Amino acid sequence: MKNNIQFINYHFIKKLTMWLFFCVLVSCFSNAEAQRRNKKDRKKDQKETIQKEPIDGQVSNELLAEQAFFEGMKEFIKEEYKRAIPYFEESLKYNAQNPTAHYQISLCYYRINNLQDALMYAMKAEKMEDENFYFLSHLANVQLDMRMLDAAEKTYKKILSKIGGDQITYLSLAALYIEMNEYKRAVQVYDKMEEELGLNQNTIRQKQILYLQMQDTEAAINEGKKLMLEFPDVIDFQLAQAELLINQKRYADAEIILNEITQKKEDFPTQIHLMLAQIYHNQEKPEREIESLKKAFQSKEISLDSKLNLLMGVYQSTTSNTEKGSEMTDMITQLAQTLTKIHSQESSAFGVLGDFLLKQKKYTEAFESYKNALKIDPNNYSLWERTTQLALESKNYQYAISISEDALEYFPNQPNLWFLNGIAYMSDSKAKQAISSLEQGKKMVYNNPALKSQFESQLGDIYYKNKDYKKADTAYEAALKQNPNNAHALNNYSYYLSLREEKMERAAELGARLVKIYPNNPTYLDTYGWILFVKKEYKEAEKYLSLAAQNTQSATIIEHYGDVLLKLGKKNEALLQWKKASLLDTTNDALKQKINTQENKK
Repeated sequence: MKNNIQFINYHFIKKLTMWLFFCVLVSCFSNAEAQRRNKKDRKKDQKETIQKEPIDGQVSNELLAEQAFFEGMKEFIKEEYKRAIPYFEESLKYNAQNPTAHYQISLCYYRINNLQDALMYAMKAEKMEDENFYFLSHLANVQLDMRMLDAAEKTYKKILSKIGGDQITYLSLAALYIEMNEYKRAVQVYDKMEEELGLNQNTIRQKQILYLQMQDTEAAINEGKKLMLEFPDVIDFQLAQAELLINQKRYADAEIILNEITQKKEDFPTQIHLMLAQIYHNQEKPEREIESLKKAFQSKEISLDSKLNLLMGVYQSTTSNTEKGSEMTDMITQLAQTLTKIHSQESSAFGVLGDFLLKQKKYTEAFESYKNALKIDPNNYSLWERTTQLALESKNYQYAISISEDALEYFPNQPNLWFLNGIAYMSDSKAKQAISSLEQGKKMVYNNPALKSQFESQLGDIYYKNKDYKKADTAYEAALKQNPNNAHALNNYSYYLSLREEKMERAAELGARLVKIYPNNPTYLDTYGWILFVKKEYKEAEKYLSLAAQNTQSATIIEHYGDVLLKLGKKNEALLQWKKASLLDTTNDALKQKINTQENKK
């Protein structure tokens, strides 16, 4: 485990080094002064006892040790740790009992990630001076990095027992217990630290996490109460407590705390409104939730993205097909309108409002909102495309034409826009313009056969409606060449051939491919069944038309099923299917005539 709390950081080492330099210099001057005084004293005191070893020899060893240590510290400061080690080792030759030299060698090895040697020298330093905070702290660091957790625990306890408690040591020991999954012991360390050093917000938060991991919710909440009682004017502590209560689904208790803040403080964080909205959402009180969100949305402290996410969350949880759900939808729309006022220069605010209005089928208002969004950000390609698609889906073809034309002013080289523009013209029965747009867009498609196939199939539809069958067939064949599995082209081309009773083998081939790809689609089953009907393969046609009729409310498909039943001699069953189709399409006079004719034959 890498120790997260470094007891001796780089800046501290620099300070320590400068202090050591000062001590060395003072020591040198003191020794020199002492020698001068000793010479004077020897002259004055003739009775002084002659020592066994010369004083000059002693001074020489001390100076050599200090000089070597001094050189080592110079290299250490320059972060040349490998070059510093030999100097410290040389210093130890002259003074083997210097714990600081052992400590410095350990630091050097630690910095170059030689943990084994770092441990050895750290232990030597600690053994010589076992009440030195820095020596013990460094030893614990090395032990932690070597995963000697039990040894590190003993070292931390030694610091606390011999030197006394300090914040760093308490936090480090608690972190060690957390690493060992000894949560209860970690809490005990935090409690002891609290007794000696006073309350600490961070340790209380940590204790809350530990209590929650130990599934002691009450203890976690009580820790928060301690902070609130000790610091009643600190809103952050109250918010933290409310958040904890919300997470524990104690909504009523959280609401009390938050409401007390709003009553006591005139100026309080907007976050409180959001927290209250969350409470009311979980309590299924939608009106109060919306009211809280309204207050929150008035503030610019909360980002627009956050507001939009909240808005979408509320909307998705609302059922609009009930009276109450409809009321909620209106309230949510009002919230969206609030956003367009508060964030009047943000296109996404108008875009989301447009989405809500469109889902309520308020088309005029919706597209007005989209227009506003595009005025703010006309270079937003996705917004142009989405707006055009929504206009098509809502069958507002005039607006789809208008918006896609505007979009092409900004993005004339985007084939998708030309495609949507062509569809809009085609849907509005303007074939000439539709063909022009589709042909133009088709030229811009590169390395995208699926998209090119879509262009060709739409052109095929337009040419067929204009009864230009030759061009229609050419376009459909081109579409299938680009994408042989283009369902739109397979279905329309094969069905139109059957209606014309031309190229029936090709029609049957395409119809068979279609139902193989989509075996459960009633429209495609009807297409293939009708092709077989035209080919007079009635028994095979019945199989597909029967499957199609079982899963549809299409009057045409059910009528086709009745037609094939008649060909198979099942007159009563045919009549039953035609009547069912007539109920679904009361405007089909030809079908009514068929029914009357068959009934008169009875």
